Amino acid sequence: PPPPTSTATALPATAEKLLNVLPTATETPEARPNYSFGLKSDPAAIDASILYPDRDCTWVGVGGQVLDLQGRPVTGISVQFGGGLDGKAVDQMGLTGTVLKYGEAGFEFTITDSQGPLASTHNFWIRLVDQQKLPLSDKVYFDTYGDCGRNLTVINFKQVR
Repeated sequence: PPPPTSTATALPATAEKLLNVLPTATETPEARPNYSFGLKSDPAAIDASILYPDRDCTWVGVGGQVLDLQGRPVTGISVQFGGGLDGKAVDQMGLTGTVLKYGEAGFEFTITDSQGPLASTHNFWIRLVDQQKLPLSDKVYFDTYGDCGRNLTVINFKQVR
């Protein structure tokens, strides 16, 4: 098949760095048949200082962006972040296009900004939802790590239908 074409606009320098760190996307993102969005690539844990040079090791978070079928940014999509931390449930909502460090359709959530590196296995998840909070993607469970070099998990979504 012919290679995919891109009509992407220039990214901010920090987003450009981020794309160089992340694994390349698979040609066909995985998604359940009933969802409009799937993962663009596997979640990647990186050093948050790549995007935020002044952020110290006490901060842990998750962020990414959402792209359409042609690989263009999609702003205004609701992002739900959930899970548990220290026995307390986490349920937060965000919106694509609010954190431009990840690109034009970027989003981000802070898991902790005081606890420091946090090792966990599938304690947290993220997904895209519509205005009624009905899922547009599957829940993507991800790990966090106990070292400063992997305190930011990047999860990018791509439209699949």
